[in-house]
Amino acid sequence: MPYSFVLDQEIREDGLAPCYVFYGEETYLAEQFVQQVRELLLGPDAQSFNVERFELPGTSWAEVLDVARTAPFLFASWRIVLANARGDAEEKLPRADQELIKAYCQSPPQKTILVVVVSGRVKKSHPLVKAFTSSGSGAVSTEIRPLYERDLALWIKKRLEGSAKVLTSEAVTKLIEIVGSDLRRIDRELEKVLTFAADRRVIDVQDVLDICGWGRTFAEWDLTDSLEQGDYRQSLVILNRRFEESAKAEHLLGSIAGVLRDVLLAKLWLDENRDRKEIFAALRPKIQEGWPLYQGKFRAFFGAVEALSKADLNGLIGRLRDIDSLIKSSDTPPQAMLEGFIFEYCRLRRRPAAGKRLTSRGRA
Repeated sequence: MPYSFVLDQEIREDGLAPCYVFYGEETYLAEQFVQQVRELLLGPDAQSFNVERFELPGTSWAEVLDVARTAPFLFASWRIVLANARGDAEEKLPRADQELIKAYCQSPPQKTILVVVVSGRVKKSHPLVKAFTSSGSGAVSTEIRPLYERDLALWIKKRLEGSAKVLTSEAVTKLIEIVGSDLRRIDRELEKVLTFAADRRVIDVQDVLDICGWGRTFAEWDLTDSLEQGDYRQSLVILNRRFEESAKAEHLLGSIAGVLRDVLLAKLWLDENRDRKEIFAALRPKIQEGWPLYQGKFRAFFGAVEALSKADLNGLIGRLRDIDSLIKSSDTPPQAMLEGFIFEYCRLRRRPAAGKRLTSRGRA
């Protein structure tokens, strides 16, 4: 059974609550929980339509709860509904929404897990948290605080369980020293460690220095990766972190433009009947076939290629040119403009792709 670090217990199908509410700053713990539940209930290869995702504000609670009550797509045995809300949004929760939440919690549908994530510096007294936990429905609420020192080391140990890999205590200490306490970044660095040290069971401090000691040069990797997946929330997190690290707006704009350029180039090469693996090797030469990362990166990249039309790409590239001009000639905050661009890009990227399922074995 998978072990949930955030709940400090094993996750069992017969012990799942109909609703979980996570509130706080370390949202990656909630994301990890959703992934663990998804794999437990649906299997590691289940399709993404079994998880319905909503961003609030932007979607009403009436819509979220209506979807949660609807029978799972294609009569799947289980379905997960994930609602992400910002804790810094309007504190008051309308009475109508409170009543809808109360009614849902008192009579939750079977075979549906509702996960609500309220991000930010949020306490259990937040109106949205209270709306779910005061109904007496058995909703499980958990604060997701940033982890430090000993808890980070324990999380890394749990993360590696089942991988047949072990980090020495010195390696764990050095990894935290280099990366910091951001779990998402730690997980990405661990993924690289597992990939590059694939032939060794014990990973020592020198491995961590060799693989992760490049520091912030992986920032572009992270942004490119999140954009190719169309992960809006993660792209904003990375963008905000880069601005906090005093990255230049022009440099970030160039990284984003590079993603669009590669996707457009891939589309042109596909029109010339070039093989997908050949295209991927040319555009992502550092990701070698046979690495554990390869399949996921391949699918994410060509997912973007399939989802974005040439008209989409031309429009997005034109908008980037406008943003570049405004950065150089106006006082408009660059971060706000790039965040708006990322929202539009991810909206287009997340549309269902027409065509067959992609694999790394040549053409779809």
